[in-house]
Amino acid sequence: MSLEDFYNDKYGNQQRGISVVPIVKNPKDRFEMAVLIAKNYGGKYLEIGAGSGIVAATVEKNYETIVLTEMSDNRVKKLREAFRDNNKISIVYHDIEKDFLDFADNYFNVIIMQAVIEHLIDPISALKKIYSKLNKDGILILDTPNIAKWTNRIKLLFGRFPSTASTDEGLLCYDKRTPTRLYDEGHLHYFTFRSISRILMGFVGFKKIKYYGYGSLGTSKSPYFLANLLPKLFSDIFIVASK
Repeated sequence: MSLEDFYNDKYGNQQRGISVVPIVKNPKDRFEMAVLIAKNYGGKYLEIGAGSGIVAATVEKNYETIVLTEMSDNRVKKLREAFRDNNKISIVYHDIEKDFLDFADNYFNVIIMQAVIEHLIDPISALKKIYSKLNKDGILILDTPNIAKWTNRIKLLFGRFPSTASTDEGLLCYDKRTPTRLYDEGHLHYFTFRSISRILMGFVGFKKIKYYGYGSLGTSKSPYFLANLLPKLFSDIFIVASK
């Protein structure tokens, strides 16, 4: 099963409509963390793998132009329906690894890529493509699972694979009953804060990296104060890279 087919099927029955993300001081997930950062910028905005579009819907008043990409036909259709009355927002069917980004170099002020890079066959080439589209003061907001998070370290200690999108070593969905149709929901690469930072600066060209942490009380999560204090240990990876 291809990744595109998997997500077309997965999101085929996704609820229509759009919601917004609460803007909070102590983010508990990647969406709240993204809007907390993105609301401080303006200009031209690109989101790779925009999902349901909730981050863009929350910060859209700050930007003059917003482009959302998705590689799932079902997601594209639902995004176009959700934003059909918003002339500021464009929805593009696009695969960052296969398709050319049809925008001028140095065009965007902010590019967001959440829960995408771990699916890519060649993440370095995709990041170089994204880098070329950022203007000289542009930022990339990137989120991906942290293989060095404390919960994953404990699983490895006991000889269990720390899958990052499914349970039971990537073999069961989160209902803990349904077998996954795509191993670990198509995650191909596993990163640490250090490894992704080395890629962004040493291979892609970003000049500055800033780490952020998010979290909440709950299963396999850390309280925000720990995630904020020691993100490399208690948070999934959330990085803002400056060109």
